[in-house]
Amino acid sequence: MPASSPKSRLRLVLEALCIVLLCSAAAAWWQWRTGAWNVETVRHADESAHFMNSLAVADYLRTGCTATPLAFTKDLYLHYPVLAPLVWPPLFHLLAGAWMAVFGLSEPSALAFVALAAGAGLALFFALGRQAFGLPAAVALTAALWSLRLMADLSTAIMIDVLLVAGALACAWSCARWLEQPDTQWTRAGLAAGLWGAVKANGLAALPALLLAALLWRLPRRHWPRALYALAIAAALSVPFAVVSALLLRGHNPPESGGWAAAFDRLAWYEMNVRWQLGIAVEALAAAGLAWTCIALWKRRASSLDASMFASLAALLVFHAALPLSHNERYLAPMLPFLLYFAAASGRWLPWRGGPALAAASAAVFLLVFRMHVAPQSPAGFHDAAQLLRRSASTPLRVLVASDELGESAFAAEMAASSPHHRDFVLRAAKTLSDSDWYGGSYHLAAASPQQTAALLEDLGVQWLVVDHTPSAAARPDQRLILETVASLPDRFPQAARFRRARHLVLYRAAHPAAPPRRPIAYSLSRSLRITVSEQSPEGR
Repeated sequence: MPASSPKSRLRLVLEALCIVLLCSAAAAWWQWRTGAWNVETVRHADESAHFMNSLAVADYLRTGCTATPLAFTKDLYLHYPVLAPLVWPPLFHLLAGAWMAVFGLSEPSALAFVALAAGAGLALFFALGRQAFGLPAAVALTAALWSLRLMADLSTAIMIDVLLVAGALACAWSCARWLEQPDTQWTRAGLAAGLWGAVKANGLAALPALLLAALLWRLPRRHWPRALYALAIAAALSVPFAVVSALLLRGHNPPESGGWAAAFDRLAWYEMNVRWQLGIAVEALAAAGLAWTCIALWKRRASSLDASMFASLAALLVFHAALPLSHNERYLAPMLPFLLYFAAASGRWLPWRGGPALAAASAAVFLLVFRMHVAPQSPAGFHDAAQLLRRSASTPLRVLVASDELGESAFAAEMAASSPHHRDFVLRAAKTLSDSDWYGGSYHLAAASPQQTAALLEDLGVQWLVVDHTPSAAARPDQRLILETVASLPDRFPQAARFRRARHLVLYRAAHPAAPPRRPIAYSLSRSLRITVSEQSPEGR
């Protein structure tokens, strides 16, 4: 039967679908083992924002897109001030939002999408490994990637990075096919590179990766116009979002020092974390495989996939070393599958065909035995508080939460997920009782005493207070002011409930909230969007 027959293509599609589902089930197993479905978004600083951005897309689709996107987003931010639209490129949030519009506006629904994205990345890595080294090596490599601590961490949280891994591998595969068929595959390579960049800003490494792959492959001169067309497609899909993100974050992320010394320091930092993730043995295999690939590329004995994978890894390393950006362990995520690929490639030094499979199996055994780790997670208690308030007879609720940044964001996300059909007002102590820049500078309080704080909360119509009494969550002056207020004015803020989970939360009821509120809720976003999100004043209703 010809390889291009409809039955053959259907068989390949079904086989690919089965592999994706199997790998997604493996990622879901991580989530089940760690208890990720029952915990709040308190593990990563950006997790609540990623969930809320996705929920905004889902809710916008469910409500029939009756308002303009800006008006809808401003209204949602007024109720749940955790949104960060276009701070990251939108592909993850658009896909996760479409998924949640069908399967529910909840954290478990978002985690199911993360498992699917992680499964897609694992399936792509399996396909690449099978193409390059054969089936046994592909199985070993996929098991090795699945067992990494960073992959376990990122596939059990609502984070972008697992989709970034899938985008990087899809780009490398498309680039390899383009090198083999430069007349016909350049469009797909450009699209794949652009979509990689539309996941996260460091996906812009796809742009130099395309050029470097063409140079390493010694692409004939007659094909370079199409290479530039592919690059233009990739840039059109990714660069505008990076520019918007940079404009929104201007002044919030001061660059690190530049120059060669700083670049080498960053490379050393990433190498140290690679050693922590892979171990010295697997890192040494990867270094040997990279050396073999360099020699093979120079002698024109490497495959197009070798050239594409080498270019992608090099572009990622240069992106993070050359640009004066802050270090982040999550930036390693798209590099790890490339390093494991070259660990298997080190087996090509051996004088028999089973060398890559042996190297991949050695890496997998080492990682499964010595590096595999499933860290259990515990609920923080914000979900319990949100569920109790959700059963309150008074709607819409006005609730103030006082905790650290992770806790306040997580509680807002829990309230948003528990009331998808109407809007409560969640006020964050960090935004209501104080004002500061992105890093906490220029800090000043809106009230100077418990009495002034109580009056402010009553004027805003706050009915409930969720206060985090965990010692580590009382670092900012506004949090300490709230603790002092509820302790010194028990008649105005009597206790209603306690939640002792991973955190110690206390629910207080405001005895005298203004009804209607005497002061509207307002948030100034002048440092990023240069707009003000404000509730309509009671007098204007």
